[in-house]
Amino acid sequence: MAGTPESSLSGTTLDGRYELLEPIGTGGVGDVYRARLLKLDRVVAVKVLHEALVTNANFVERFERESRAISRMHHPHCVAVLDFGLLESRPYLVLEYIPGQTVTTLLEAGPFAPPRAIGIALQLLDTLSYFHGQNVIHRDLKSENLMLVASGAIRDFLKVLDFGMAKILDSQGDDSQLSQSGLVPGTVSAMAPEQLQQLKPDHRIDIYATGILLFEMIVGRRPFRASDPAVVARMQLESAPPRPRQIVGDAALSADFEGVILRALEKDRANRFDTAEQMAEALLRTPEGQAPLLRVAAGAPAPTPAIAVESPATAGEPSPAVAAISRETTAEPSPPGPPPARGRRWMVGAGVAASALVLLAWVSRSSLEGSRARSRPLAGPSTSPPQRAPSPAAPPPTAPPPPVQAVEEAAPATVPWIAHRDLAVVYANRGDEMEAYREVKAALDEDATAAAGDHALLVAAVTVLAPHRVPLLLGAFRSNEELVETLAEATATGKTRLQRHAAFGALGRLRQRERADLVAMRILDVEQATTCAQMRTAFNKLPASQDPRAKELAEDLRARPATDRQARCLRTMLHRHRSKPQI
Repeated sequence: MAGTPESSLSGTTLDGRYELLEPIGTGGVGDVYRARLLKLDRVVAVKVLHEALVTNANFVERFERESRAISRMHHPHCVAVLDFGLLESRPYLVLEYIPGQTVTTLLEAGPFAPPRAIGIALQLLDTLSYFHGQNVIHRDLKSENLMLVASGAIRDFLKVLDFGMAKILDSQGDDSQLSQSGLVPGTVSAMAPEQLQQLKPDHRIDIYATGILLFEMIVGRRPFRASDPAVVARMQLESAPPRPRQIVGDAALSADFEGVILRALEKDRANRFDTAEQMAEALLRTPEGQAPLLRVAAGAPAPTPAIAVESPATAGEPSPAVAAISRETTAEPSPPGPPPARGRRWMVGAGVAASALVLLAWVSRSSLEGSRARSRPLAGPSTSPPQRAPSPAAPPPTAPPPPVQAVEEAAPATVPWIAHRDLAVVYANRGDEMEAYREVKAALDEDATAAAGDHALLVAAVTVLAPHRVPLLLGAFRSNEELVETLAEATATGKTRLQRHAAFGALGRLRQRERADLVAMRILDVEQATTCAQMRTAFNKLPASQDPRAKELAEDLRARPATDRQARCLRTMLHRHRSKPQI
């Protein structure tokens, strides 16, 4: 997204909460501003949608419904939706503010080395896998919508912009292509043929866009270009993409890597990769994808690119490893570097296990001792661009052009607390409570104000809540406006009895115990009880109520066969409650 809006809203305050500071971009959907959340003095991004998008009376209702749904979807590589509202008739979204650089900006310095391009693509494919599983298609993936941020030595951490915007904006029940109504014009040079043909979209639109992105990162430009957009559209529909190796030279990338790119760019979507996971597996089978600095998760069926990330030394402490990506791996071994320093390290890598993409899911503990004997050191940026061997000589005119040199770019701005937040979310989703709690504390230590106002970090903290962690939660997040609602939801939907009751206790300390859903909490207690004594205690504590859920539970238990464990444990209590219901 580039440029500035024609009429700036800088200085405007939205709903008495968000002060728009300055425009930072504009596009076909709306104008984006750097803004300040007044109560917490926290920087956020606000996207104010164009008035032309409000096409009918139902739009605002749909906008609110879809925005609420999208805000509940969180992935470490996706910029989170924090809030939404209306500025007169113009809807707006509040997003987390991520300082960084887009892939488009970084490519101005030259194309990327293949391992770096694969690392970025794997993060994107992991994000696509998550959202496609939620039936959400991006439909406008391009290098302008992909931002790279860094935290300390972690470089090229991908953030995808505008995921969910197509779903929010599309008012057609069949999820038809938005560009037909002029709402989202799209970028012709990055659009799949079926988008131009106005066919019903599916997830393979995003697979095609990933192929465009890989081509652009390796070659330095998109496959199809012309001054006239109509010509580019015709090329997207009719012309085969040029082969990357013909442009950058055979030595620049392997035939296998080129094959992955070209398969993603098939005109007929039936000939592309079926899923993001399948494309990721294909990338990891290429020579560039099998050139790791070290191997993560012993026993994983495929080696993975990785990056070692140093943190303050703590002698003898093992290191948590989280799946992520490296920008500095090379296909050829490098001379050994100096021995690694002793201390705590984070290792970030990507892997595939059991034929499923596990990017940002494999978490294990590994030592980095000896890793630099197999690779060049990662303490700082490379002093010179990686060199590629020249293409084999051949008589003109068949000689291939000299390979394009990939350029190493300085790391984008450092945002340490965000990296800890993303790790906390990953660990919490895996059920690794200790590691998740450690990352929550680390995020708060880095930037207490910004971290405490973050929705995703709050959810991660509540997900791993236990009675002894309540004081930290309340002390750190008390100013977060979503704290009470998040705790109330945890009492009704928490995965464990410990979490639900800790959330209930936290609400009591906040004098908000009435917000808890006691019926839902007790029903889950009954269902998850492992002994008859626990089951009877939970059942007996169901409040006297005409709540249909409590009645439904009792009827369900009575209807079960006598051999059912829960029915057998509660038979006497169910008989007593039949004549005079207590629940």
